[in-house]
Amino acid sequence: TIWSAAHTDVGIKKNVNQDAVMLKIANSTLGKIALAVICDGMGGLQQGEVASEMLSQDYERWFRYELPYLLKMGLTRDSFHKSLEKVTLQADEVMKQYAKSRQMQMGTTATLLLILEEKYYIFHVGDTRVYKITGNNIKQLTTDHTFVQQQIQRGFMSEQQAQTAANRNVLLQCVGASQVLKPEVLEGEINGTTGFLLCSDGFRHKLDKREIFEQLNPVTLQSEELMQSRLQMMTEWNKARGENDNISAIALKIF
Repeated sequence: TIWSAAHTDVGIKKNVNQDAVMLKIANSTLGKIALAVICDGMGGLQQGEVASEMLSQDYERWFRYELPYLLKMGLTRDSFHKSLEKVTLQADEVMKQYAKSRQMQMGTTATLLLILEEKYYIFHVGDTRVYKITGNNIKQLTTDHTFVQQQIQRGFMSEQQAQTAANRNVLLQCVGASQVLKPEVLEGEINGTTGFLLCSDGFRHKLDKREIFEQLNPVTLQSEELMQSRLQMMTEWNKARGENDNISAIALKIF
């Protein structure tokens, strides 16, 4: 069984919501399939909302037309990677040509989570995150493609320093505005009751992992309505704490 909830909010400062949120649940011969996507358009670039919506629509078409073929052939990490990389690189080129013709720049993060049978697959570019939540643990699965995260990995900065770094949101990769794209591709097993959170950076800046775990622990989520209300409540917490970005999240419970 798959329960799901999604919520997006323009926030307290911006006039346009540059986050594109897409959630699809479908029945198949393999059981229920879930696709969750958040594309966060770049606030510092023009028409970030166009870039994010363009890419999310490309992923929806992939779900409708390409994924059934991949399932028929037997989905693997490699076929998942190659198929989505092709879609993403095509979108990247379209965005660059569109932006060039208008003498501007546009770009978006790209994070996609696919739930199929007892496995999950992730395709990721940027700093939108995927968390896996069990009854006693929360774990960030994706890696932020940011300057600060690179400094942490190289040992030049601590996690505590990263929380207050002025340049924490400087992206090293985004679709539409990077010379080279190296997507992160992950897969894993789902054992027992498991939750997933897909969220833009605006959703997590003012929340700590303990708060996310307490509100979205899948063991305590007894309905989709409760999941929805928790996302809305956490969004309001972010706004009350002064978050300036758009705020978007998708929660899933698999059991």
